Amino acid sequence: LPQAPQEYEILFEFDSDFVREYEKVLQAAKYAKDIGASRIDVYGERGSVLLTSGRKMYERAEVAASRAQKIATIIGDYRRASAGIGIFSSATAHEPDGVDDFVTRRARIVVRP
Repeated sequence: LPQAPQEYEILFEFDSDFVREYEKVLQAAKYAKDIGASRIDVYGERGSVLLTSGRKMYERAEVAASRAQKIATIIGDYRRASAGIGIFSSATAHEPDGVDDFVTRRARIVVRP
């Protein structure tokens, strides 16, 4: 049976590209290596936050691309190859709802068999 793509979500602090969830990135890289993945796609996203005052704050436009690049570099270093890694990002920020805004500050790794 062919395996389905496996997705990993990496969360970030507001307006930061520092990878705190390094172990989760390595877990994705190891999984990709173990199954002989045909492709790994990394999607950087940009978030926002709704403050209690009602004011909205948005992350820098370039933070999504920087997150995706950092994740792809970690995976490439682990695999000792950057071939087969797609890097995608969107400068469009998610609109904040004041409830779970933190989950929009992320990168997603999709490992494709």
